[in-house]
Order: sequence, then structure tokens, then C-alpha cells
Amino acid sequence: MTVSENKGYFLVCPRCNSNFKDNGYKLICDSCIKEEIRVILKFAPLYSPEINKNVSGLARYYDFLPAHPSTDIGVLLKTIRSNNFAKKYGFKKLFFTCTGYSQKLNINCVTASFKELEAISVLNRLIQFKNDKPLLLSSAGNTARAFSYHAAKYHYPVIIIIPGNSRNYLWLPDENGLHENVRKYVKAIFVEQPGTYFDASSLARLISIRLGKQLVDEGGLFNVGRMCGLGLCAINFYDEIEEFPDHYIQAVGSAAGPLSALRAYEMLDKKKALTINYHIVQNYPYTPLADAIENNRDFSSDGYLHNIDTACAPMLTSGDSALNYPGGIKEEMNLGTVFRGYRATNEEIYEMQYEFWKLENLQIGLPAAAALVGLLKAKAKGRINSNDITQVNITGLGDLEIKRKNGFFYIPSLFREPVKQNICSDKNKFNSWFKEELLVF
Repeated sequence: MTVSENKGYFLVCPRCNSNFKDNGYKLICDSCIKEEIRVILKFAPLYSPEINKNVSGLARYYDFLPAHPSTDIGVLLKTIRSNNFAKKYGFKKLFFTCTGYSQKLNINCVTASFKELEAISVLNRLIQFKNDKPLLLSSAGNTARAFSYHAAKYHYPVIIIIPGNSRNYLWLPDENGLHENVRKYVKAIFVEQPGTYFDASSLARLISIRLGKQLVDEGGLFNVGRMCGLGLCAINFYDEIEEFPDHYIQAVGSAAGPLSALRAYEMLDKKKALTINYHIVQNYPYTPLADAIENNRDFSSDGYLHNIDTACAPMLTSGDSALNYPGGIKEEMNLGTVFRGYRATNEEIYEMQYEFWKLENLQIGLPAAAALVGLLKAKAKGRINSNDITQVNITGLGDLEIKRKNGFFYIPSLFREPVKQNICSDKNKFNSWFKEELLVF
């Protein structure tokens, strides 16, 4: 796998304004980390990024990514204007940015999740600098599926830690040769139930500490590849609608998505990006970020973790968030950007899945349904008016359609038995469990 040459960029620290050359996996500011401060670095291109109107698919947006895949990715996302849903609920300018699989919409994101945008960007950023160390990440489902698919396609080794209650989300389309490449390049490790995404993240940290420079951390919201990839949902909206939204709505775990959208809109027009209201939705009762934003307080998962496994959408249960770090949401709020938070119950999410199918004839995932619940609550609170240009990020759709079309298989577990939950938080038990075969690909 090769990547075409980027026009040039730096990574910029929003706290101390230091500039850094990239190495494919840089996650920290060298100056701020000396003070034990982690920042969310920014992608700073040495050119004015533009949408390439002469090509189709994801290639239209390569200017907004740190690395450009040399192969045609195709159409993964599309923004559409709502008809029946908008009429029923009183919206005149409601748009859905859809990432997923749909023959009706002519989009071909075969893992049915916008996390493919992240995986493509992160992996190509590594490949651009000829890195070949295994990539380590944790996931509650969608991210694991996207990275497994593209790691197998790019022949790049990945180690993924997943909570056991997300097992059903670890499917892949049954494409020719994919299963063999997944077995070769993907090592999936499951945490025994009732282990949660928080436990999976804790285990990933212990593995990272143990193996050090023998692998690279994906880094989550600290990875500019991830942030730029997820930001393409904003670029696609502007590309197709040719306007900036008044409101952006998304269901979130860490809220990397809305922050990515803000940064992407800033690359198009910084002043207009700051006029957009960003509405984030979480799955009640695990709503630490939504509650922190609404009550203007710092993020903390304390008091919520005991409820983490009761949320129907585990993808929305991150133990960390983009709120407090320099370069994050709180900093943007202090500069005047409006962020709002909402709760969506399990019952509301399931009902909205069916409602959207009836009205728009599109089968969406649980996070997308949660976003729509938040949309209606924002309108009920008077925060969104009928004539406002409103963008809802439909972060996943069409998983049943692609499964019917291609068939599917589940990503195999590296070990016969899942990892015990107590191993994830006890260094001594972890050291006794650890297996060197993790690095053997």
C-alpha cells in the first residue's frame, strides 16, 4: 500500500503554539508534556485546502487529510435533505449527513459506520511515514470493525481491545480473502463480561506501558488522523449543500466527532465555523459529557461508571472526553462557540430507529437514532428553529443491508478465553496474564 504525497503540514499545539513535523503517530506536544499536560494537537496545512470538484468519492476531500490514499476509496458518505421526517417534526432545512451502506443513496461504506473515515486517515498517516509497528487501540464496536477491515486491506498489523458486550458489533462483510487477512493482521482481544469499554481502555493502557515503543497507540482524540478523518462529515455537508449549517447534531462518546467537525469547518471559513451551534447527545444513564456541558462543569465519569453497561449503545460510553484538554470543547466554549448536551434513553433510541425507518426508509444504527432524539429535544427547548439550517450526523446506517448482500463473519478472538475484568485494572495480575505472542504477526 502506498500513499500519494501530501502538500505539506505541521502539527500545532493550541496551548503553547509550538509547531511539529509529523512522524505518522505523534500524539503529544513535546513542550506541554514536560508539564504533564496533554493537548489535542491541530492539523495545520501549509496550503489552503480545497474540495477537488474534478474527482469523485473520498478523493474530493484529500486536501483535508494528513495522508492521501493512492487507491480510489469510493463514496462513503452523502448529505441528503430530509423529506418526511422534516415535515412531521416541523423542519424546513433539515439535512442528514449519512455514512454507511445504502444502494438507495449510492454509498458504499461496507462496515456501515463513519469510523471508516477515521481508520482510513489514521492508517494512511502511518503508512505515509513507512511505519510498520502494530497499532494498538480499544473500541466498543464501530471503531474496531472499521480498523479491522482497513488493516486487513492495507496489510497493517493492529491490536484491538474490545468489551465482551460489544461482540455482536464485530462483524465484517464476507469479501473474497478478507477473513484470511483479518486472521493475519488483526488481533482482537475481548474483555469478559461484565467488562465495559472503560475496562478495555484500561487494558490497552497496560499493554501500551508494557510494550512501549514496540507498538504505536492510536491515541483516540489526540490523533490528528482521526480528527481529520471524522471531520470529513463537515466537509461533505459543505460540498453538497454549499452552505454552513446553523446547527450540528451528533451522538457521542468522547465528542471527537463534533470537535472534528468544528475544526473542519474552520479550515473552510474560521469565522463561520464559530457561528455554528454544536449539539451532543449521550445514551442515558451514561451521560457524563452531556451533563458536564449543560451544567458548565469539567468532565468526570465518577458517578456514572456503575451505569455504563446499561446503555443500549456501548459506542457512546467513552471514559474520556474532548471537553477539558487544551484544544478541546471547553476551550472553544470559552471562545464563544455554543455547545449543548442532551440525554437519550434506551427506549427513545429504539423508538427513533423504527420512526426513522418508517419516515425515511433508511435503517440506522443506535448512535444515529440517539442523535435524532437529541435533535427533537433541542427543537422542543427552542434552541433550533424551523428555518435554521440543521445538520444531523447519521454516523452509521445499512448494516442489515450489507449483511444481506455480502454475508458476514465475526472477527475471531486472539485467545480462546476472554480476559478477566480484574486483569484490566491490576498490574500484577496483568503481568501474570501477559503473552508475548501479542507482537507476533
